[in-house]
Amino acid sequence: MKSCLLPPLAALALVTLAVPGLHAQATTFRIDPARSTVVYEMSHPAHSFSGTSRQVSGTITTNAAGVITAATVSAPVQSFSSGNRSRDSNMIEATEAYIHRNVTFQLTGLTMLATPTAEANATAEGTLTFHGVRQTVRVPVLVQRSGSGDDLRVRGAFDVTLSQFRVSPPRLLGVPVRDQIHLILDLTARRS
Repeated sequence: MKSCLLPPLAALALVTLAVPGLHAQATTFRIDPARSTVVYEMSHPAHSFSGTSRQVSGTITTNAAGVITAATVSAPVQSFSSGNRSRDSNMIEATEAYIHRNVTFQLTGLTMLATPTAEANATAEGTLTFHGVRQTVRVPVLVQRSGSGDDLRVRGAFDVTLSQFRVSPPRLLGVPVRDQIHLILDLTARRS
């Protein structure tokens, strides 16, 4: 379930710095799964656990001024691993990952919280689609651009709930996991 929520964190990858003059034209950056992760953290009265996806994909498009104009981030629900196959299987069943295969974030807006430089804080707003449900989410992010401008790194964290995506919490010993999911994104996108 949380794994589904993780993709929102991928939304962070959508954020880029608005640095005038960095690009002569529109530029597309592709998320590099070898250098990107989305992690969910959840808890149960008996213990806490987390799951990680390294199969994050998507693109970020910036305009001639280096400002993001479009972005999409996605991750297969089944790609999240908690290190426990039984738990992962229960999560896949609870989130109906065989029907709703991906968690996807579509950027609708980006607000820079400071003057853009090689590193800046921003808030990404967009639509998170998970378990067939679409929700508007706001994700605080830190965006860093490499010196060459070829790489963007986006990091951030935020909370969602299973109930807002109509997911019935999995149970352990008859007790459900807590509704809240904490998502952590660390995404690197490379100019294509």
